Parts: sequence; C-alpha cells; structure tokens
Amino acid sequence: MDVVVLSGPWVASLAVAEIAEAHALMLEIVAEVEREARLRRADPGEALAAVRRELELLSDGLSPFERLELLRDSVVEARVERLAARTLALVRAVASGRVAREEVRQKGRLMAAEHAHLERQARARGLDLEAELADVEVEIRFIVEGGAPGRRMR
Repeated sequence: MDVVVLSGPWVASLAVAEIAEAHALMLEIVAEVEREARLRRADPGEALAAVRRELELLSDGLSPFERLELLRDSVVEARVERLAARTLALVRAVASGRVAREEVRQKGRLMAAEHAHLERQARARGLDLEAELADVEVEIRFIVEGGAPGRRMR
C-alpha cells in the first residue's frame, strides 16, 4: 500500500507526530498483509489492494483523527493475529516433537507478556478480540506449562 492512502483526508489537520504515527501504523499493516499473503501463496499486490479498499470503506466519512483511530485499531488486530500465528506454530512444533519443550518455555513467557499487553490494548480500545486472545492464552499455557492442547491445536 502506498502512502497516497495517507494523503489528503487521512492526515489533514493532524499534528506532525500524529502524521508520523499514521505512516508507521500503515507500514505495519502493509508488512502484515504482505506476510500473510506470502504464507497463503497469494499475490501481495492483490492482498494490499483489498486492504486498501476495506480501509477506504471503513473510513468513509471519518475525520482524520477517527481515521487514525481506525489505523490504531487495525494494528492491534494485526498484532493479535500475528501473535496467534506464532503461538500456533510453536505449539505445533512442540506437539510434533520437533522442538524440545524446554527450548520454547522462554519464548512462551515472552509471548505471555506480549499477550497481556495486547489484551490491555484491545480492552482499552474496545475491540472484540476476546475469543482470539483466549485461544492464544491457552496455547501459551501449553507452551509454558504443558498440559492438554487447545482447540486450535487439534
């Protein structure tokens, strides 16, 4: 996605720091969309165009500040999705025996801290990510403590 999305109505009347934040958030969204497209073996250009259309639809009629809030929400959602993908991959590696459990416990603890931070952000922003975060929490517990795998791990 090019920065033209952040011109005109996206940044009009925002402070310089907010414009910089909006650009950084958009870059994070672009990186996540491209990563997901590569994983699905999809065309990154098409994936970016779809996200651009979605953001344009969601932002229609919003003020520049409301558009910045939309970007902030989108990034929190993308971070939760990225953490979910990482925890699931690590759980599968542990469950398959490819990685020793002790090797991943430290990663699991770091993921737990990231999860707690994202949970606070999602709650503060009023985002409905409880189900996704609950799945991630179960997976992190499996990584750190062992026990039964969660529903996404089966």
